[in-house]
Amino acid sequence: MKNGVYRLNQDATLKNGLVFKKGQEFEIVNGVLYMGGFPIDTRIQQTILSWMEANQNLFKNDTRGW
Repeated sequence: MKNGVYRLNQDATLKNGLVFKKGQEFEIVNGVLYMGGFPIDTRIQQTILSWMEANQNLFKNDTRGW
């Protein structure tokens, strides 16, 4: 997925047990995933980014003018 803000359309649970609620924002900047304005731990960055890429239908591109 490219740089932007993506909003989750529904509750979702990853295979590793991570739970995200509808409306959660995921920000991608230069290949780094941020949530709540903070970068996600490097140990799970690729897991979440891969999941997002494989499940793009769960997200709305909610990027606004930065």
